[in-house]
Amino acid sequence: MLIALALLAAAPDPYAAYETAAFKACDAKATEPIVSAGCAEVEASRQDALLAKEWAAALAKLPVPVRPEASKAETAWRQFRDLDCAVPGKMDLGAGDAAYYVASCRLHRTIERRMGLADYPELNEAAGR
Repeated sequence: MLIALALLAAAPDPYAAYETAAFKACDAKATEPIVSAGCAEVEASRQDALLAKEWAAALAKLPVPVRPEASKAETAWRQFRDLDCAVPGKMDLGAGDAAYYVASCRLHRTIERRMGLADYPELNEAAGR
């Protein structure tokens, strides 16, 4: 058990390379979950804007017949992310904890989506990765 905890603690943060310096500074100063939630919500919006920009550039490089399907997939993913992250916010977690969960969920799901562009060579290349 102790070995598993040590390995978990030593594991690199997969989101760190994508998080902005402003978010890291804000989150480092946060002393309560509600403050961390605010930091995460602002960063989620930043990441969402970056994702939208990357997808727009990538979609423009896809073959024209594929674009409507790719756009539908992105819209469906955004709807799923928002609904999936909102569920715990509806539960009785306490205001600060629920807000933090929802904001950090949106942040992490959006970063994961940006990371996922690597699964699509055409999108990855078009996004400049």
